[in-house]
Amino acid sequence: NALYQFRSIATDTSGNVETVALNDTWTIIDTERPWSFVNTLAPWQTALTFLVQWSPESDDVASYRIQVRDNGAPWTDWIPFTTARSANYTGVDDHTYEYRAIATDWAGNVQTPNPNNDTWTRVDVTPPDSRVSSLPAWETTLTFGLSWSPVSPTVDIVSYTLEASDGGGPWSPVAGYVDTTLTSGTFTGLDGHSYGFRTLAKDRAGNVEVASPGNDTWTTVDVSPPTTTASPTGTMGGVQWYVGAVTVTLSATDATSGVASIMVRVDNGTWQAYTSPVVVAGDGNHAVAFHA
Repeated sequence: NALYQFRSIATDTSGNVETVALNDTWTIIDTERPWSFVNTLAPWQTALTFLVQWSPESDDVASYRIQVRDNGAPWTDWIPFTTARSANYTGVDDHTYEYRAIATDWAGNVQTPNPNNDTWTRVDVTPPDSRVSSLPAWETTLTFGLSWSPVSPTVDIVSYTLEASDGGGPWSPVAGYVDTTLTSGTFTGLDGHSYGFRTLAKDRAGNVEVASPGNDTWTTVDVSPPTTTASPTGTMGGVQWYVGAVTVTLSATDATSGVASIMVRVDNGTWQAYTSPVVVAGDGNHAVAFHA
């Protein structure tokens, strides 16, 4: 590249010579192509519309043509001609976009397009979805296990936060399971308390799961066995003795889950479900066993 200046100096018939201080005209010979590029984008975009910027690498860029490639399709002109250095692009969720800039200089030389791309990005505006696996209605140990996983079609979860609600109260993170990559763990509760559980997932684009207003699953901790009371009635013949048949009435209570059943047997007989008072007859000692 070089700058050339031109001038003419005239001499008249008397011999006078023209005085010339500057040039009459000038020109630059420019045979080199300009160079520009689209600035590096973040790998993920969490909004459909985002800013794309480009820059000159040579100092004689007059205009730009900005091209885009959608999901590996052929290159197309996004902006055929511009002197600006940035613009907003609106994409489609779950699409990958590549960009390249093609500059034109003041001499009309056009940049050779990058055979690949200057930069690329992927649009992801869909929050992930996850769920805690169903628990039984009752847990009979204070410490019990939980597991959680993505809900289809979510496939790009990078971390989970497990939350618990005690008795329908406020949700709070479970210690040890905040922004974790684990998909299972344990929880220690209190006897007689009911707990709801949910997970909040984060995907690789940084989207965070929308919190469910309810729970993914729930359970009640019940580690206290029921209490059963026997009430014998009959005609007493002395201390601890009866002179006729004895009717044994059983009753049970449970403060948390309630009584599901009462079992009874007489004199090492077969265990049977208690449905009505048991009548014990016959001389001698008799043993009535029961549990709820």
